[in-house]
Amino acid sequence: MTRLNPGWQSPQFDDSQWAKLTASFGPSFWKLGPLPDQADTAALEAQLAQLRQIDPAVPVEVGGKPYRWQPYSFSWRYGLENDPGHQGYHGLKGEVHDEFIGLGKLRTSGAGTSYEREEAGSRYYLWTSVVSGSNTPASAVAGGLKPAAAWLNHSRLAKAASKVQLSPGVNPLLLRYDSPGRSYFVVQAGEAGADTAEQVETFSPAAAWIWTAGDDRGVADRCFRKVFGVERLPVRSTRRITCDNGDTVFINGQQTGRGSRWETVQEYDVTKRLQTGANVIAVLARNEGADAGLIAEIATSAGQSLVGTESSWQFADQEQPGWRNADFDASRWARAWQVSGFEDSLWAKHQNGPPRIDTPAPTEPTTQAGSLAMRWHNQPNRLPMDTRPQDARPAGWSRFVSPPGLRGVTIIAHGRVQVWADGKLLTLTANQPHTDGAVECKATVTQPAAAPVVIALRIEQARGTYAGAALPEPIALDCGAGETRLGDWTQQGVLECYSGGAWYRKTVPLTAEQTRGRVTLDLGNLSSSVEVRVNGHPAGIRVAPPWKCDLTALVKPGDYRVEVLVLSALGGHYTTIPTRYPGSRVSGLLGPVTLACSAATQNK
Repeated sequence: MTRLNPGWQSPQFDDSQWAKLTASFGPSFWKLGPLPDQADTAALEAQLAQLRQIDPAVPVEVGGKPYRWQPYSFSWRYGLENDPGHQGYHGLKGEVHDEFIGLGKLRTSGAGTSYEREEAGSRYYLWTSVVSGSNTPASAVAGGLKPAAAWLNHSRLAKAASKVQLSPGVNPLLLRYDSPGRSYFVVQAGEAGADTAEQVETFSPAAAWIWTAGDDRGVADRCFRKVFGVERLPVRSTRRITCDNGDTVFINGQQTGRGSRWETVQEYDVTKRLQTGANVIAVLARNEGADAGLIAEIATSAGQSLVGTESSWQFADQEQPGWRNADFDASRWARAWQVSGFEDSLWAKHQNGPPRIDTPAPTEPTTQAGSLAMRWHNQPNRLPMDTRPQDARPAGWSRFVSPPGLRGVTIIAHGRVQVWADGKLLTLTANQPHTDGAVECKATVTQPAAAPVVIALRIEQARGTYAGAALPEPIALDCGAGETRLGDWTQQGVLECYSGGAWYRKTVPLTAEQTRGRVTLDLGNLSSSVEVRVNGHPAGIRVAPPWKCDLTALVKPGDYRVEVLVLSALGGHYTTIPTRYPGSRVSGLLGPVTLACSAATQNK
């Protein structure tokens, strides 16, 4: 929430009208549209290009119809919340699209997604402001669907990817898109490299499109590799690659980028990745159906090709231990099939044009191999986008219900944090800032309550880190013993995001008459597996219904402590990561629970 309501820290406050907050996701643009394709927007653009801030309460009139600005949110780490990247047919593939702008109607087809024209039209405007600390040159980097027009500091840019000059403070940015699709637009401090128009040759004749013979039109993941020698390290070397439909690249065992669109050729400086003697480039390539092809090349700044894809490359159908290293024994791997050269390929002759070189980043992505993030995540030269430049001290408020027995809270945030538990202000201790500027804060609840409590947060946000973007990591909660009710725990506050185990414990008195016959514990229903103990002794493990355990051999007259450990599936955890395969999210002991004896039945 971005506007303060009286009494918002109180447990009795009605927050039903507040929007849901997701960690790391926040608004970086204001979006207007879709607008009708035939609308005359010349006068509108002259007005929008002069804006220094957006008031969402003031509508914009187009063709006599009012349109309102809507916040456009994404995560610099996870990209689009409902379209993070290639999912495959069996779940996550460990990558996120670099395109964080998705315009149009989202369509899901098998493992892929696309954007289609909306009924209302296909023209969109995105507004934000770029925050700069000084009067400095910068680079506007666009990829995927390029904007039809762009304005920075009220002046129209000559082209979507170009060198720009920033002023200290607020630099208004307006983008116009005339069709649906995926895109990114990033402003980086310093030089981003040569403009795409100045690139003469995408690939030299040493590089060709390759794949594996026989499955060039099917859905497949394939591993390609090539060992090559370097006698003398070049002053500078770059790696270019594109694949239909995506790739992850490793040089001498270290990840050096990835791509998810064949229309874009990714380029990175890989000088520091090379070594004298034997080197290896390994590519985990993916095709989602129809035509398949991979083309890649490493070349020096002088134009010398060190290695390019051709028929001597080797491939396998799946990853094998050590395959990314130069000393791996690939003698049993097959040779690749050379599809065609770059210029005479079906990709180069596509009706939308050939694959184009993405404006290269000055350095390799800072994201470590194996991490799940866009290439823009934690890029030190990426400048913040601020949708609220008019706010002198931007702040945000949020609330959630904790699990039972809350003992402590750990929050990593971009900005100053205050925390209340059931209306009582907690004392925070702050640690050293993280490399991305966020600060870790911890609070201890001195008198933990058995029942869940309402946690209220106020964050004085750093510029451009609004809503969930102020929280780059999920909030961690330390919980001890408490009291809860039977039922789906994903319907009980932030336990919606929890996957793991929970103990349910109760002491039950049994008489001599009740223990005279068979004693059976019936748990009713639960999700998704359970372990039962009686006075600390194992009574049974169940992974499927019926959820019953025979306790006859473990009980005699007296008091018995019945303990039930329920382990959930991963549905709750899947709400915290980018995936389109959440599965069932029902978790916990659903009940009803009964302890049945041959002589009597005692309800729990």
